[in-house]
Amino acid sequence: WVAGGGGNCVGGDPAAAVLYLTGPAPLYAVGLAGAFRGRGRPVAVWLLAGTSLCTVDACLGTVVLQHVGFAAAGWVIVVAMCAENGSLVAGMGLIGLFPTGRPDRKGQRAVLITAAALAVLIPVLVLVSSPWMPRNLFGSADSPAVPSPLFQAAAWPLSDAANVAYQLRIVVILAGLVMLHLHDRRSPAAERRQVRLALIGRASATFVFGALM
Repeated sequence: WVAGGGGNCVGGDPAAAVLYLTGPAPLYAVGLAGAFRGRGRPVAVWLLAGTSLCTVDACLGTVVLQHVGFAAAGWVIVVAMCAENGSLVAGMGLIGLFPTGRPDRKGQRAVLITAAALAVLIPVLVLVSSPWMPRNLFGSADSPAVPSPLFQAAAWPLSDAANVAYQLRIVVILAGLVMLHLHDRRSPAAERRQVRLALIGRASATFVFGALM
């Protein structure tokens, strides 16, 4: 978090540095407050994990990647991809297990374990089957293509399917919403109101963040 802000500041982009330092700050504040309160500790851990992994992904992709050699760029992108997928899994846990933060069904545990495994396996499959690293959807169109450090020519026929699976990684958030809906049906009325208010707050925050970006 601080490294990302400092890197942008040193690189001559103070606006990006301010965004790095102030953007995640409210999420860290809420997560730390919940972690020390006891009752909200599990869901706060999901929030802290998702925020940290998302920040690591952004820092690697926009700061570290600009200061490493071409040979090391592929490995930086690999770590960033895993951090990004990990943040999505944490987001699924935060949404799907709200407000307790704990899985109360075997199916929820199975979904989380499967999502965590795919978060690592799909990027590896993409890197093995594709000669080039996936491009950042929000990156510059003029940025040079980076060769995959794990490419195996024998796996090239799987490239298209692997890239489609990687681009569809956002569906884990939809899985979290399904888990939340199923949990909501079993919850008392007071807890259902709490969940709806939280969803409204998250949707508003997402809209504001998208507008600012």
